[in-house]
Amino acid sequence: MFTHRIDEELELRLYEDADIEELYALVDANRERFAKEDGFNAGIWQSGRLVGGVGFHYVNRENRKTEIGYWLAASAQGKGVMTRTVRAMVAHAFGHWKLHRVIVFAATENRRSRAVVERVGFTLEGVAREAEWLGDRFVDLAQYSMLEQEWPGRK
Repeated sequence: MFTHRIDEELELRLYEDADIEELYALVDANRERFAKEDGFNAGIWQSGRLVGGVGFHYVNRENRKTEIGYWLAASAQGKGVMTRTVRAMVAHAFGHWKLHRVIVFAATENRRSRAVVERVGFTLEGVAREAEWLGDRFVDLAQYSMLEQEWPGRK
């Protein structure tokens, strides 16, 4: 199991079954952030089974933008699940929140993640060199964006 001691007070570790009640209580106590529409994280459920997660990291109202992050279990990959999910998230950002810009960062080596946003219609803006620590090394991140006027679902 992954654990990482940050300092005497902080530790990162993967969730375990024993964390369920504490995790639920924490989410429940922070539902007000969702009500304020300042981003959210949600599970992706396929045929009643949890297969991944997606979220808006923040909502910047002043600049009318947000950033989407996502992950998907290997067993659910290659079936269009994430493409449909990202489309729905973008529709929410432009439709419900009336934002102007949606951003996605993906490791340049992560062809599947990059293919998702390319299928949805995002534009590659550039590559941030060694921008994220992943496992045991820095990786380059491709930055994609979509503007409200580029969204095929706009009215």
